[in-house]
Amino acid sequence: MSTRSATRFVTLKSSDPAYENYLWGDMPEVALPIKSYNLGTEEESVTFEIKNKNEINWPGWPRFFTALIKLRTYILVMLPMFFILCKHAASAEFDIVSYVSACVGVLLLYAGFNIRNDVSDHISGFDRVNLDSTKKPIRLGWISARKAKQISNFTFAAAAIAAAPSLLLHPVLTIILSLVVIFTILAKFAKNNSYKNQLFGEMVLLNISGPALMYGLDFSAGASRIDGETGVFGALWGLIVLFIIDINNFSHIMTSSQNRIKNTVTKLGFDRAQKYLVRMWGAILIIWAIYTYNFQNYTVNWVFLAVVTAASVLFLKNVIHIKSPMGSGLKSAKAAAHKLFLLVTFVIFLQSLNRWLQVI
Repeated sequence: MSTRSATRFVTLKSSDPAYENYLWGDMPEVALPIKSYNLGTEEESVTFEIKNKNEINWPGWPRFFTALIKLRTYILVMLPMFFILCKHAASAEFDIVSYVSACVGVLLLYAGFNIRNDVSDHISGFDRVNLDSTKKPIRLGWISARKAKQISNFTFAAAAIAAAPSLLLHPVLTIILSLVVIFTILAKFAKNNSYKNQLFGEMVLLNISGPALMYGLDFSAGASRIDGETGVFGALWGLIVLFIIDINNFSHIMTSSQNRIKNTVTKLGFDRAQKYLVRMWGAILIIWAIYTYNFQNYTVNWVFLAVVTAASVLFLKNVIHIKSPMGSGLKSAKAAAHKLFLLVTFVIFLQSLNRWLQVI
């Protein structure tokens, strides 16, 4: 009968020679960071719980894989794919080979970004002070930060290979990809040069997840020119993605501020961040109305927008009535925002499907 080893704890300062090895997982045992002190300062230290690898509750490959790539968030890239598919499917110029190549490349690239973002959050300490119920493989000891980084590098390379046919068929995509690479470098996933440390730095993600993604998919499907509809919808979708990121940061504003974590929300402070989120969602509704009027001016789409607007009023009241960053109000607002996001994605799915049905 095997016996469970006694629990061991080690506290290391960031200046300790072994600190990086423990944080990156470059050791035979598993070191789980459970407490951080003086985060972001020269006096930063971390308490690690040391476990043998056979003490880690391995979930099995399917659960590990879906948690590692954050499969539940793939709607952020799959809905734009469906939108472009519905836009071009009935067109004689639809380049299905190029489009499939681009979509596979985007899915792999998104997996790499998700894994690398978890590595960044682990190394920077964001995950140590902003705990949530999300199953994160690095934090749970399922994989080391070093191995996760290596896997992300592999998925980036695989994404480039998968997208190569599309890039060869439509050279204009090289320009878009170059812009994405530039934005990625500017938003470098490193502690001292991260988009998260800048006021409105998350705007980098707005450009990548919105216009850049939409135009890349549009040209890969066979578009021959810059299309206004794709641009407006890209701006709308990018702003929605940015809102989800900021509402998540808002739910952690107190612990983030206490631990000197910098992002748009913490730099604005509770009161101004609250107004910022309300105005951002208002901007989303306005851009959606502009999009509907100019490109999808059908009665059913105005009905869809009215439903979203009515749901938005209830959500915004929830946000406005939060009086303090303490208590359950922030978590309730985050949960309500995610429900509103699901409604929005369902409505956009129905709009896109209706468009497809009208032309076939």
